[in-house]
Amino acid sequence: MRRALALAALSLALGGNLRAQEWLMPARTAPALGPQADAPAAAKDGAALELPFIDDFSRRSPLPDPALWQDQHVLVNITLAVAPPSIGVATLDAADARGALYPAMDEFRVGDVLTSQPIRLDYPADDGVVLSFFYQAQGVVDAPEVRDSLVLEFFNRQTQLWDKVWSAPGSPVADFQQVLLSVGETFLTDSFVFRFKNIVSLTADGQNSRVGNADFWHLDYVRLDRGRDAFDPSLPDIALVEAPRSLLADYEAVPWAHFRENPQALAPSVGMAFANNDSQERLVDQRNFTLTDLMGEAQAQELAGGSQNILPGQTARFDPNHSFSILGNSADSALFELKAEIRTDEFDYAPNNAASYHQRFFNYYAYDDGSAEYSYGITGEGTRNAQLAYRFDLLREDTLRGVQMCFNQTYLDASRSFFILTIWTDNAGLPADTLYTQIGLRPQYDGPNGYISYPLDSALVLSGTVYIGWEQTTTEFLALGADANRPTQGKIFYNTNGSWRPSSFDIALMIRPMFGHPIRQELVSAPAVEREGPRVWPNPSDGRVSIQGQGFEQAGFVLMSLAGQAVASGQARDGAIDLGAPAPGLYLLLLKAPDGRQSWTRLAIHP
Repeated sequence: MRRALALAALSLALGGNLRAQEWLMPARTAPALGPQADAPAAAKDGAALELPFIDDFSRRSPLPDPALWQDQHVLVNITLAVAPPSIGVATLDAADARGALYPAMDEFRVGDVLTSQPIRLDYPADDGVVLSFFYQAQGVVDAPEVRDSLVLEFFNRQTQLWDKVWSAPGSPVADFQQVLLSVGETFLTDSFVFRFKNIVSLTADGQNSRVGNADFWHLDYVRLDRGRDAFDPSLPDIALVEAPRSLLADYEAVPWAHFRENPQALAPSVGMAFANNDSQERLVDQRNFTLTDLMGEAQAQELAGGSQNILPGQTARFDPNHSFSILGNSADSALFELKAEIRTDEFDYAPNNAASYHQRFFNYYAYDDGSAEYSYGITGEGTRNAQLAYRFDLLREDTLRGVQMCFNQTYLDASRSFFILTIWTDNAGLPADTLYTQIGLRPQYDGPNGYISYPLDSALVLSGTVYIGWEQTTTEFLALGADANRPTQGKIFYNTNGSWRPSSFDIALMIRPMFGHPIRQELVSAPAVEREGPRVWPNPSDGRVSIQGQGFEQAGFVLMSLAGQAVASGQARDGAIDLGAPAPGLYLLLLKAPDGRQSWTRLAIHP
């Protein structure tokens, strides 16, 4: 499915002046951060990192671990690559650290850069110092052209210049390839630094709203150590390669009140996948799932699966039926963590042996996982009044208060054309009568994967099957976020000539209808809880905040991204919360007092 998406997008891109049709292009996925520096930094406090240097990008997202990497420009993710050797990759593309496209229109220039911290390598030349890594072009999204490239450079302390030691030309998606390089005597210093960078180019097609991110490369399992053989590709590690997914059968999220009346909406099974990257058969001692209530006091539930032998190079799955009980004492929201974990030998690299999924029960329905791999739209001649409809099968009758949409930014913001929010009834599996329209809306941007709430100007009671989407007012491509990892075949429809047709793309559109409590424009993905609450300061914060008032000094907390993903959780201690080191950006801090009352506030984290 992933390769088919990329090929479909490519075939459409060759069309030149387009007739009315669907269009899919890669989204901008870069986190919103500051500019990149070209020169390597000195070792912090004069102390370079000691060997081994290992990062498989499974420990931190969406940014590289600052303890290992100097710059914070690439996106660390679990959605953009195909079959990586371990869960999590670092993605280099054509969008800069602020999420804007590099000025590379019809030319080639440096895109993203990933630079290591200084590493102590003052060892003898015969110590077998080897750097290895895995790489993949394209992955789920856009393939770099053959003149684009991924480049590895070592910093030469003698010349104070970067030496290119390896590169790969652009190509269509293929399996991850491992590269092993001996580090020569020139670079065996007490502060060795290396970096990856990609060479990118953008192609203009006459419509700026269709010029999007491009030229994707993915890195995994960067490993630098001594005592290695540059001709030995073995990797003595068993790693999870896929995170667990939604506990719901058809959705990623549904309103809590809707689920409580329809617990049969749960999927019957849970799943994990893990790979043996070693050259010999290995034993997985234990396969385990744990379900934890992050907003309540329900006891954690476990599902153990026993041991399993796994052959070298093999990927195995564990997909047991479960009997998890989804309970919570909150009236209008709940959040659970489903953790998949394997236990292996003591020498095994541990960080990639566990992965989590956060099951959200807030005030909206969602098919998508909150990550936009593509932008979707209808464009071309004859699409001025084109319609897009997305099917939702509601679990119960409720009042629709608004619709969240995630739009991706396009070149020169050319996609900001007005549309008419529209809701239809169902007739035999197709959109039918128009229930509601609201004019004067247009795409808004809240950073990569950011949702904007469009409140309805009047409440609308819905039940059964409904379709939510828009009618266009121009032929411009509107760049709606599209999730390539959550197929929803048969739920997307478009109309350009008076009749509805199913989409040819098996994707999840990033449209989320919100039900129940009235909403405000600034409330994005938070549960409907108390808006008047304790004082929380400082805001912005460096990750340490204080709470005062209304009995919240000992509150439990969950820090969430605006896409609804839990970033940190824990318990306040005498009015103090330490959130760790979340990536800079805007979050929602949810608080639950000991007496069960809940409150939330928007919290900005600065570097």
